[in-house]
Amino acid sequence: MAMVISIARLQLKQLLKSPRWLILLSIYCFVIAIFSNQFSFQFITLQASNTSQLSLSGILFSPLDNLAVFLLLLMLPLIVLQLRPSRIASGLQRLLSSYPVSSFKLWLADWYAMLVLLLFFYAALVFIQLPILISATIDLPLFLTHWLALVLMSLSFMTLFLLLQQLTNSLLSSLVIHYSVLFLFWIIQLLQQWPDYFYVVQVINLFDWFDRLSLGLLSAQDILAFVIINLSFIVLCYCFSQQKTRFILLTCGLTLLLLFTLRLFPLNYVDTTSNQRYSLHPVLAEQLAQTETIKITSYGLDEAARREVNLRLLQPVLSRFAETKITHEPLNRQSEQQRNSQSNRGVLFTIGNIPNDKSGQRLNTAVNQQTIWLDYPFVEHPQRYLLRSLAVLQHRNDNWVLFVEGQDEASISQQGQRHLSTLNQALQSRGFQLSQLSLKQAGSIPDNTALLVIASSRQDWLNSASQSLMTYLQTGGNLLWLRDPEDISFEQLESYLGITKLDGVIVDPAGYQQGTPHPAIVLHDTFTDHPINQSLKTLVAFPWSSALVPLTKGTTKWHQQTLLTSHPNSWTEFQPEQENMAFNEQQGELQGEFQTLIALQRNQGVRQQKVVIAGDSHFLSDMAINNYDNKQLALNIFYWLTQTPDELMPTLVEPVDRYLKLTPLAHHLISWFIPFVLPLLLLLSGVILWRKQKR
Repeated sequence: MAMVISIARLQLKQLLKSPRWLILLSIYCFVIAIFSNQFSFQFITLQASNTSQLSLSGILFSPLDNLAVFLLLLMLPLIVLQLRPSRIASGLQRLLSSYPVSSFKLWLADWYAMLVLLLFFYAALVFIQLPILISATIDLPLFLTHWLALVLMSLSFMTLFLLLQQLTNSLLSSLVIHYSVLFLFWIIQLLQQWPDYFYVVQVINLFDWFDRLSLGLLSAQDILAFVIINLSFIVLCYCFSQQKTRFILLTCGLTLLLLFTLRLFPLNYVDTTSNQRYSLHPVLAEQLAQTETIKITSYGLDEAARREVNLRLLQPVLSRFAETKITHEPLNRQSEQQRNSQSNRGVLFTIGNIPNDKSGQRLNTAVNQQTIWLDYPFVEHPQRYLLRSLAVLQHRNDNWVLFVEGQDEASISQQGQRHLSTLNQALQSRGFQLSQLSLKQAGSIPDNTALLVIASSRQDWLNSASQSLMTYLQTGGNLLWLRDPEDISFEQLESYLGITKLDGVIVDPAGYQQGTPHPAIVLHDTFTDHPINQSLKTLVAFPWSSALVPLTKGTTKWHQQTLLTSHPNSWTEFQPEQENMAFNEQQGELQGEFQTLIALQRNQGVRQQKVVIAGDSHFLSDMAINNYDNKQLALNIFYWLTQTPDELMPTLVEPVDRYLKLTPLAHHLISWFIPFVLPLLLLLSGVILWRKQKR
């Protein structure tokens, strides 16, 4: 061993005098530093925009380490090829020929020398990352796992290239062999797209092991696989040096057998990320444990997308719920949720039968089978989206949407021009619990009412019913009040909310000119900035609607926001049944831009109370809800009014490395010195050595 180390020192001394490796090191530093600069300022830009789940490891360190590995894999063959010429040029090869040194010991000396050269590249990478390391809080376990992946990957290919060096003495042949092997591993990585057909090649896919480690997924199987493959390369080199062909085949077979055996065990890994981003969230695990069935179906995902979905969603779920059914569908197979989505790629998460064992003076049921669609690419962590969706479903399950009946309101249980059976189906399919409530019979509104809907009362309310309604509002209850020209004048409620309606039906000549079948159908094509108006793509039609106006004196302090208004040339028509309608100011009709949808908000203790008043109930009716974007507007109204309280929303832990604040010195180092001055110094050193050797 002492002789091996001595030879390695002589070999290393000669290599360090070579200008070629300095030129390679300068190129390596320049490329890494340029991308480090780009990734750093990209992170700062995302940080300024308050991007969620931002982490230095994901935006900067992981891609930088991947780039470092890529460059090393390209440069290692060029460095390995310098070993034999450097020995010949220095006379070391002639000196060794006079001593009984085995070819395997010489190979070990080359291995030690290459290991030291690798340390120079590692040190350069640390120096490039140093300004960032001292300017930010680092997720240390994840950072160390990144480096473990980098070291294992580079050592494996370094050992492999030294092994391939034994196959030929020709530099050109060696170069072709080295890069052909790299290309072969790239082909193996591509074959991962069809795991059912190319299962065999997966067991020797070093890139797959590296990818998991670089993400922070530490598993005994992957580390053992790297150890096995490196030991096999060393044993193979010994067999080549001793020309033991039988042992070469035996070593290859035993290596494949061990790698296959590792694949038989479940891939259990330790998530080293600070926020456990690749582990199943405890709250999500608790909720999924209550379900009877879990089915996950992906649509139109390529291999890269499948891999991300697998790491961030499928694998965490499977680690706890092995019976989960997972299927992958091509792009031309679409689900209903996919067709309704803006994206044609995504994941459909189906859960069945979440029991509800709550008791008390509340309306109770169970969440039946529900589907949650996740667009791809994900705008946030898919588990965060699932948690929020499940919280919304559970909130809808625990809190009811009640439609008032008993005063000749539009009904959710009847079909017809003014009734709301289609709306009822749409809401129930999205997890809402709906029922009708007669205040004449019930006497009070249940405590777990998320929203009360008054759909155009055409008969007067009893005093007891009015008092129950006012008590509900005074205690922070949410309300959707749908008004029509023919509904009653509810002065007590109008005074409380500060909104009344004008007499007459709004006539919209501009909408009629655009093709509506009747002038009394108001078309809305401009939308104010409000969550209710989000995702509206086309028009909204309000048939036979009333104009809403604020009262001059209100008894409560509400924040009012107008959501929809009619065209400026609209008027309030008193005789809409006439064929030839025209504005008649003498009869008291008014002309102008009228409010047709208003949102009210106020803080009621720790809660935020919400009310929406619409000058029309017909846009939700069976005859009109499927016209234009009426259904989407209706859903948006119910989503906003029944929004899950923030305190009920589960949160995910933020990464510890989510902030980066560069000092002026670090900024100058990243921007100028490291990308330009350091590579230039290395390049000049290489040129100087080259000129000295030439002389």
